[in-house]
Order: sequence, then structure tokens, then C-alpha cells
Amino acid sequence: MAGLGLGQQILVALSLRPLREVIVKYVLFYESADDVRAKAPPHVPAHSARIAEFHIQGTLLMIGTFADPQEGAMGIFTTREAAEEFARGDAFVLNGVVRNWRILEWNESVAGPQ
Repeated sequence: MAGLGLGQQILVALSLRPLREVIVKYVLFYESADDVRAKAPPHVPAHSARIAEFHIQGTLLMIGTFADPQEGAMGIFTTREAAEEFARGDAFVLNGVVRNWRILEWNESVAGPQ
């Protein structure tokens, strides 16, 4: 692929991959409360335990805050039910660290080997 730009190389690589079914994931977005930095610390242990629980179950694939925690956070789940269950019982949601949350269905298009 010498002589091709990076974008062209990616398109060629994708076209050479065998076709596969669309893989759907569910992205949980958290909107932080105005005083997230003050409210979060006492609830971090329970929040971290919940993360570990869902990760061990295999339903939570990735999670984290944005570079500025005031901008919120997101997690990627294998099912909508898992994302909803996580949010509804999360200490950050229950204790006002998170102002609002929502889940969007996401179609994965580029991933590592299956």
C-alpha cells in the first residue's frame, strides 16, 4: 500500500476484511452534576465495585470519564439491559454525582479480530 495516504490505506484494509454482521453495542452517557468534583469522592468505592462487577460479568467493555470529568463519562456495554441496570444502581446516579444519563445504540464498524 505504498504511496497511499493513511485514509486510503484504511479503506483498502477494510475492503479486504471479510464481511461480517453488524455488531451492536450500547453506550451509556453520564452528564456530570455541577459540583461533580466535590460530590464524587465518597462514592468512588461503590462506583468502582459496580464497574468491577459488570466487567467481570463481561457486559461492560470500557468505561471512563472524558478528559474533563465535568463533561461527563461514558461506558460501552454488550446489552441495553446491562447498561440500564448499571446506571439505575450506580452510586454516582443514586447520590447526585450524575445529573442525567442516557443510552444510545451504537453500530461497531471497526474492531480488532473476531
